[in-house]
Amino acid sequence: MRHPRDEPGYREALTSILEDAAQMTRAVDALVAAARTEAGPRGTSDARVAADRAVSTCAPIAERRRVSLELDAPAPGPRVGVDADLIERILNPLVENACQYGNSSVRVSVRVDDGAVVFDVTDDGPGVDAADAERIFQPGVRGAASGNGQAGAGAGLGLPLARRLAQAADGSVSVEPGRGGRFRVRLPVA
Repeated sequence: MRHPRDEPGYREALTSILEDAAQMTRAVDALVAAARTEAGPRGTSDARVAADRAVSTCAPIAERRRVSLELDAPAPGPRVGVDADLIERILNPLVENACQYGNSSVRVSVRVDDGAVVFDVTDDGPGVDAADAERIFQPGVRGAASGNGQAGAGAGLGLPLARRLAQAADGSVSVEPGRGGRFRVRLPVA
């Protein structure tokens, strides 16, 4: 407000504010979902439908960064012992980060493996350093790649919330260090 701007400048500032507010809303919603999941029943859902919702939510980021965003999942998807809203809250920060850090492509795939529904979120960006593989799941911590200028200035809450939500639903979130982001979510089959 202290600096005069032309219309495109105001539009850019307001868009940034809107994106930040949406990110905060998702974080608060994830905290509420974690509390609910820890307290009660989890429901069931179609893994493809839930993954598609997360991909759709993050599509504007991918489009803005000119990153292709692809969902690879059978239709109908496998049944997950977790409700679709919770799956979307787990996947959103992973897909959002992939769209922020990926150079040109992001892929979300869904499959069943050893009694779990597995969601893999991969990108062709810098990936996660081995030293950061567990640290990035601590609140407020961001990986070394976040300093490369590609990603927005997040608060470092998305990955810890995703992991907490998955664990509350008897699942897990992990990362495979190395070139290219490779995150895996495992949730129980319904």
